[in-house]
Amino acid sequence: MSDKAQNNETNVVIETAMTIPKHIPWLWFMNGVGGSMCTFMNTYIMFFMTEYAGISPAQMSAMLSFARILDLLVSLFAGAFVQKGSKYRIYILLCPIVSSLGGCLAFLNPNIPIGIKLVTIAIGYCGIHFPMNFLTVARNSTIMLIAGPNPTNLMAMTSKATQSMQFARIICTAATLPLIQIFLDLGMSGYFIIQFAYSIVGIATAFSVYRVTKPYEDANTANIQKARESGGKAASDVSFLDMYKTAMKEKAVWGLILGDSIRSFGTQAVAACATYYYRYSLQNVLLTSVQGTVNQIVAMVAAIVLPTFAKKLTKRNASLLTQAICFVMYVAMIFTADGNATAYLLISCVATSALLIQMIHGANFYLDIAEIQLYESGKDLRPFYMSLQNLSPKLSFLSSGPVLAWVLNKSQYDVNAAQVIPNTQTFVFNWGLITAVFYGVAFVCYFLLYNVDEKKAQEIAVLNAEKARADREAQGN
Repeated sequence: MSDKAQNNETNVVIETAMTIPKHIPWLWFMNGVGGSMCTFMNTYIMFFMTEYAGISPAQMSAMLSFARILDLLVSLFAGAFVQKGSKYRIYILLCPIVSSLGGCLAFLNPNIPIGIKLVTIAIGYCGIHFPMNFLTVARNSTIMLIAGPNPTNLMAMTSKATQSMQFARIICTAATLPLIQIFLDLGMSGYFIIQFAYSIVGIATAFSVYRVTKPYEDANTANIQKARESGGKAASDVSFLDMYKTAMKEKAVWGLILGDSIRSFGTQAVAACATYYYRYSLQNVLLTSVQGTVNQIVAMVAAIVLPTFAKKLTKRNASLLTQAICFVMYVAMIFTADGNATAYLLISCVATSALLIQMIHGANFYLDIAEIQLYESGKDLRPFYMSLQNLSPKLSFLSSGPVLAWVLNKSQYDVNAAQVIPNTQTFVFNWGLITAVFYGVAFVCYFLLYNVDEKKAQEIAVLNAEKARADREAQGN
């Protein structure tokens, strides 16, 4: 028998037992693994550019900043574009293919002048990231169609998506650098070969999801048609201008965009500096794989264990707790990780696990706001609102190049001299300091601006679903 939670004041019954086939979240898990593998090599794009493509940190920063500005502009319009079409499966299939082609181009590294090589990598980088803007919206919107207003269904889907990313990172972090080195030792293009292999996995898993999700999209298409026949409006009928105007009036939306972006600044600062820390401070590049593998195993365990804990917290409290833990960890790093690989390993494992407390909710932060908006205005902006989740990593990508260049410059790193960081203490101090500041500011943003009543949002989601069902039944009669 299903467990149900009933609010006596509003008489809203919320289904709390999972009502979707159990294999669906696991299929989503496999697709997440493939998708994460498809784009994993982007982790090494900056290191590849400076160490193998012959591009200086300043050139790298300028090129990536330009490409990431373009990527940000695409992300601003991707959600509205996908919502207007109301077709999600095609993006789930085609976007990994385009992204894979971009990744292979970025790591091709032909023997051509630096200026042309910069343009080639920039095009490849855009090829990796532009399609992901559309894919994220399509995936989140498909989760919404599959799960319905049931919070247990939503948590089952979003937690599997988070777990899949951690699982893929365990595999890729452990295997990527050693495999690349094997091919490099053989005189082959290791980065390109691994990118190509990961792309095949990503495309194969995308095709499986494309097939299985067809009934859900067909049902949604039929519901849209019935709504229009009865004089109602579907999500695709909301104008582009109305989408943006409505979203920008929401204080909670601004809280999420700012908080998520600044939190991502911290995450990107860590990722950008870690490879240089191991290779040029500790003089042991293989420690990158060791640390990354251990870190991701811990994160995978956290992704499995934390959904029950995260579900008990409100999303706002989950956000605040995540920022507080990460802030403390990177303040501690300033004083303990000067050339100490063990200290940094412990700090990064705790911080990564803390991030899962918030990340395990996925786009449900934005979905809660959109459900309330739908109930109050009658305008269905749920796909578009969830697309705003794309903005934070795009904005943070703009910071990673300048942050890395600043930290390296402060530690007197010279790409043209011996490949070593002369002042490890300064490098670690600035790295930990700027990361801690990012998490501290993110805490303030969530605390002051994100004030959504999660219980109310869940009740309203049920009411929205019941209203849509009643409208369809009335049209059928």
